[in-house]
Amino acid sequence: MAALAGDLSPGVRFVCLDLLCGLVFNDGDDSSKACQEIARQGLWLLYRDLWSGALPGIVGCAYYVLRVNRG
Repeated sequence: MAALAGDLSPGVRFVCLDLLCGLVFNDGDDSSKACQEIARQGLWLLYRDLWSGALPGIVGCAYYVLRVNRG
């Protein structure tokens, strides 16, 4: 999450968000819950990427992480 706060190139931002997606979607694992909690602390970063008009892959990854962290 700290890396996403910086000014990253679109390719690097996508790789970071894709990795975050993999971590929060790890089914039934305690580490997945911990990663979801960390992602919740940086929701503003995900919303920024969602509404930034960036590459579709970036927007998609941000959307999926936000969707998992709804509740």
